[in-house]
Amino acid sequence: MKRLFIIILVFTVISCSGQKESPEDFNIFYKKYFKDSKFQSKRRIFPCTNIYFNIDNMDTVEYKTNLIFKNKAKNHTFDINEEIHLVNIKKINNSILILNISGREMGLNIEYYFKLKRNRWFLFKIIDHST
Repeated sequence: MKRLFIIILVFTVISCSGQKESPEDFNIFYKKYFKDSKFQSKRRIFPCTNIYFNIDNMDTVEYKTNLIFKNKAKNHTFDINEEIHLVNIKKINNSILILNISGREMGLNIEYYFKLKRNRWFLFKIIDHST
C-alpha cells in the first residue's frame, strides 16, 4: 500500500511539473492595481520611465521625461469609474499592453505601459498627456 502511494505521488509530481502557468488576466490585474497601493508597489519595474506634458509652456507641445526610482515612487490609486473614465487597452504584442485612461469632459489622458513577466503584469512606463 505504501509503495502504491509513493508511485502515485511521483506520477502526480511529474505530470504537474510539465504544466505551464497561464498568464494573469489583465482586466482583473489592472482593476486591482489601481485600488491596492501595496500590490502596486510590488508590480513595477524600476526605474520606471515617466513622460509628461510640459504645462510650463502651453504655447508648444513639449514633453519632459524623468525616471522614477523605487525610493521615490508614488502610488496612483483611484477607482476607475466608467461613467467618468474612458478605459482603452491596446495590445502591442503578447507581452506588452497599453492601458489608456482618459476623463470624460476633463483633461485626464494617461497611458500606462505594462509588460508580462513570468506570467504577471508589471508597470514599466507612464506617458501623461493630461493638460
